[in-house]
Amino acid sequence: MRWELLLAVVFVGLAVFPGATAQVPGLVDLLDQTTTTVSISPLAQPVKPLGPIYAIPVEVTYSFESVMPETSSTQVDLSVRNSPPWAITTLSPSSVFFNIGVVPSLHWEVGHAQAVLLVSATADAPAFMPSQIEVTAEARPNGFYLPSSGRAQTVVTPDFFPLTDARLESQRLGLGPSHARDLLMNVTNFGNGAVRVHFDVESAPEGVSVTPPGPVMLESRQWGGVANGARVAWRVATTSGFRDGDVVFRVHTAYALDPAVAGEFLKLVLRVEHGDDSGDARVQMLGLDVQGTTGSALASGTMLAAVAVGILHWRRRGG
Repeated sequence: MRWELLLAVVFVGLAVFPGATAQVPGLVDLLDQTTTTVSISPLAQPVKPLGPIYAIPVEVTYSFESVMPETSSTQVDLSVRNSPPWAITTLSPSSVFFNIGVVPSLHWEVGHAQAVLLVSATADAPAFMPSQIEVTAEARPNGFYLPSSGRAQTVVTPDFFPLTDARLESQRLGLGPSHARDLLMNVTNFGNGAVRVHFDVESAPEGVSVTPPGPVMLESRQWGGVANGARVAWRVATTSGFRDGDVVFRVHTAYALDPAVAGEFLKLVLRVEHGDDSGDARVQMLGLDVQGTTGSALASGTMLAAVAVGILHWRRRGG
């Protein structure tokens, strides 16, 4: 009975004297004794761009001071207020509920609920740049209690995401014996961190030697860099008796600030054939170079026919 009487006095006082909450010490506290807090577990591993979804545990605590026998049923809404632009975030569930039964003992009653913060990263995430994600919990008004809220932050760090494109200016190269030519290659870094690119040769035909270009460093657009591409030259040379065949180029990348963090390993193939220095493939027959495969057969047939006619003419004269 005393609790009902106390509440009646409070409501009558508020109705007759609207400013009483500002003048009577403790009256506001009677109506606003709730606390909402949030805690987020740290994520121990970097977030891989375009990779899996990472689940981060979130705990919500709701507490209030009991002044009468009651059961508190409160909804607390969860939201992500601050996150980096590259992060895709979801809270599951987006609301948690508390049903707390208490006795009139003028003490704090506490409830706990769990949620999960789901995080994934796009390709725009800059490698190894820590960023904060903030989660807010807001308790809705409940009976005699005013709303309360809490917030917490966690740090997420994107992992290194290598993405390199390498292209030869041509897939075929025609060279004469004992000749050399530079072959150009365009290399572009689309990854989320600066890379150092190394070049070498896996294999080459007999009589063909290749000198790879020196290492180059390419910036990352995700870090604000602009020089994320380069053009390099491979020196291809032949001996007098070289054989036609494939040259296999290898392109290695690694994170520029830590070579131990490996990037990509690419292979490109170039066909080297007998030909002129313009890069057109040629074939050799009877000691003469003739342009093109179809042209070779036609020219060879014409030449053999001319030789046969000459021999027949010589025999007739000799006879």
